[in-house]
This record gives sequence, C-alpha cells and structure tokens, in this order.
Amino acid sequence: MSKDKVKSRQPAGTTRQGFLAGFWKSVRRVLAGAVGLLSAGAIALAYFAYYPRVLVDPPSSVTSTARPFSEPFMLTNIGSIPIYSVSVDCGPPLGIMGRFTTGPPDTLEPGEKADIKGLFKENVFTASELGPQERHPFTCSGFVPESTETSLGRKSIVVRAWVRIRVHFKLVGFPKVFSNDFPFQGSLGDDGLIHWRETFLNEATPEQLKDIEKKANP
Repeated sequence: MSKDKVKSRQPAGTTRQGFLAGFWKSVRRVLAGAVGLLSAGAIALAYFAYYPRVLVDPPSSVTSTARPFSEPFMLTNIGSIPIYSVSVDCGPPLGIMGRFTTGPPDTLEPGEKADIKGLFKENVFTASELGPQERHPFTCSGFVPESTETSLGRKSIVVRAWVRIRVHFKLVGFPKVFSNDFPFQGSLGDDGLIHWRETFLNEATPEQLKDIEKKANP
C-alpha cells in the first residue's frame, strides 16, 4: 500500500513577510552605502575648501640686469582660513649668472680682476597673521654688486638668476609648521631687462646648477 507524499506549504503571509524583510534589508544596505559616499564627499570638499594654501607670484615688472631682485614678488593666502606665524625665505639655493659685454663673455683676460660682491638676506618677510585672500609684496633684496667692472674696465651684466622662495606658516591650534616652495627664474630678454617666471631648477644645465650651488654655499 503506497502513501501519498504530502508537500508542506508555508502560509502566503509568511512568504510575503520574508520577501519584504529581504527587500528592506537590501534597501538599508544601499542607503547606508549612499550615506557613506555622501559623507566621504562632504569630508573631501571640506578638506579642499579649508586646507591652507599660499601662492607666490613673480614680479609684475621687469628688472634691470644690475639689480635683478629689485622688484617685489607677491605673497597671497589663497586659502579660506587665516594663517599665522608667516615667514618668507629667499633661498637656498640662490644663484646669478652673468657675462661680460665685451671680450670673452664668460672668462677673465690674463691678469684681469673682477671684484663683484653682494650680501644676501635670506629671511625677507614676516607676519603674525595673513587673512584669506590677503596679499603682501616682498623683495628678495640683498644682492647689490659693489662694482660691475673688472680691472680692465670691462662691464658685466646679469643674464640669469634663480631663487627658491619658501613660505612657512602655522594654523591656530596646530603645532605643525606648513612649508611651500616656489622656484623662480629670471632671464635676460630681448629688451635688455630681466623677466621673471615660475620655473623648476631642473630646467637649468648641470653646469648652471653647480654654479648656483657654489654661490649659495660659498
């Protein structure tokens, strides 16, 4: 005698409840992921909006070959919050390349002497506070040749100059000192004047870099 197999069935209400529970569980996961992404995005936006940033612009005017550092650079707090204990250093390294206007451009004649001296001032600007979008000019002053002539009366001119400007500052309540570097190069133009632009020292030749290092660390 065979027995019929009886299939067990769950009530329709129980099946619907299980489906709804799984559905809402999936929805909660999606919502949790979306909230997490929105939170991360908000944190990233706040970070970039309030991260301290400074900018240094080159001189807006050209300079003479005798005084290539005479015109001011411009420091700007481009961040959205004030910065404190601000200081600006012009170097190191700091270098100048010149040439003679007559005779051999890069070498002295036999028995010729050149006495071109200058004094570098490294720290050139300090401020207790710099507000958002506040601007301050400063000059990398200090190099003023005592003479641009050699013992034979030959004159020299500056054809290229380098300076690495370093800006240091703090935030209120933070012990960390932030530092940013801005390398600039001034080059002799067709108008006989020095034109400044932001650049990188790796654009200079190895010989020029040696000359810069020698002058920065005599």
